[in-house]
Amino acid sequence: MSLIDTHAHLNDPKFASDIDEVVARANAAGVDWIIVCGYDVESSRAAVELAARFECVYATVGVHPHDAKTYHAGVEGAIEQLSRASKVLAIGEIGLDFHYDFSSRPDQLAAFEAQADMAAKLGLPIVVHSRESNDEALEVMQSRAGNIKGCVFHCFSGDADFARAVLDMGFYIGIDGPVTYPADKSGRGLSARQAACGDGLPVSDAGPAPGQAQRAGVCALCCRGGGADKGRHIRRACGGDLGKRKNAVLECGGLLIPPGIFDPSRNL
Repeated sequence: MSLIDTHAHLNDPKFASDIDEVVARANAAGVDWIIVCGYDVESSRAAVELAARFECVYATVGVHPHDAKTYHAGVEGAIEQLSRASKVLAIGEIGLDFHYDFSSRPDQLAAFEAQADMAAKLGLPIVVHSRESNDEALEVMQSRAGNIKGCVFHCFSGDADFARAVLDMGFYIGIDGPVTYPADKSGRGLSARQAACGDGLPVSDAGPAPGQAQRAGVCALCCRGGGADKGRHIRRACGGDLGKRKNAVLECGGLLIPPGIFDPSRNL
């Protein structure tokens, strides 16, 4: 079994002052691989640089929906060039965020579709961010499902029907910090709990998305207290069944993820 954090933001400036110690503590805690996800050109370049610097670090590159308004041909070219680095595993995180709407919805959709098409062309998986935009995000992915190598709907916040639609395409659901928050009336916690015990893919989202107990601080791969505590929250939410599935890969904090689309060992 290997411990993998499939979605970390060690490219966040919060980690700049002690990145060597952060990675060392992650390794000491049993995290063998860390996938650092980009969210704009600068952070994607930083993810690639961290992957070159640390043997255990791999990268994804892409433009987050918050920054979709900045997406143009030059940005697309930069992301595609970065994606060809030897340790880039996926395009992401990309998608739609209709909660904040920091970029207009047409701009978000255009950037999402362009990057999804880029991933299909390059034969790379996708990391999708979808918030209050599940129908639209699902439509984009369903229309391309046959051409996409693999996909994770990161930081899942949909209902059980949406989860099933994602899983039916052969994609995965990222179980992240929100599953540790108090359950709301939408049933999000229930659907995430169901997914995590089936085809869910828990992640630390180190940096921006702490678990309930660390919402005012930094969550970092069991390195600053956040990852391990989040793992305990998610294990409780899943009824203690994590670790019992066959042919699984373990993640930070003892979390369970399915094997396959993000497997750094295949690139060694």
